[in-house]
Amino acid sequence: MSALTAEQITAGYRGVPVVRGVALHVEAGTTVAIVGPNGAGKSTFLKAIVGLLKGTTGTVRVNGTDVSGWPTPAITRQGLGYVPQVSNVFPSLTVQENLELGCYVSPKLYPVQLPKVLELFPDLRSALRRKGGELSGGQRMMLAIGRALMADPKVLLLDEPTAGLSPLYAQKVWSLIGDVAGSGVGILVVEQNVGMALAGSDWVYVLTGGRNNVDGPAKDMNPVRLGEIFLGAGGGDVAEVRRG
Repeated sequence: MSALTAEQITAGYRGVPVVRGVALHVEAGTTVAIVGPNGAGKSTFLKAIVGLLKGTTGTVRVNGTDVSGWPTPAITRQGLGYVPQVSNVFPSLTVQENLELGCYVSPKLYPVQLPKVLELFPDLRSALRRKGGELSGGQRMMLAIGRALMADPKVLLLDEPTAGLSPLYAQKVWSLIGDVAGSGVGILVVEQNVGMALAGSDWVYVLTGGRNNVDGPAKDMNPVRLGEIFLGAGGGDVAEVRRG
């Protein structure tokens, strides 16, 4: 059973659809990436899955439970975590306070999850009393991911976690994503850096024009042809996108 299944998701803003009939699934302990040109609907799709957009149609299942139309806090309780690209930490609160807020849906998880999160993100251990706004961009992303993990999600959605980071920190974030997946959490990540997405993921979905274009094992994807699809934002030939 997939940790996350989305079928025929259509969503947008003010009644105008941005994504149309998009579908994917994420297995527990795997990393799935969504790539595509700017404006393809990648971030909109994540917001639709987590219940942040009204008027979304389609079906979303988390661990086999249909959460379609549920409010975001209820979806979070079911095991779906979400880290947006911006405004993902509280800058005026300490690192520890940010992590505490990650358990707002289930405060009893705090003493259980805190040691696990600090083990995954040792940089946060020495910064527990620092304000979120004092952290570097890479550290803030670690805190944002760590806070989402405090709720013990079964699936974690990450929206462009390496945006604006140095190449060194971007690589570090992807290494940590692998560690999180290795703990059994399913990861769905939107990533603009195609090379990193292919190197760090098990499966890749390509969105163009708000629709599924092609998907397949990351190791079989050809980055050159992906670039051609991005520029043309067209249908493409699946057989040409995959290596071999």
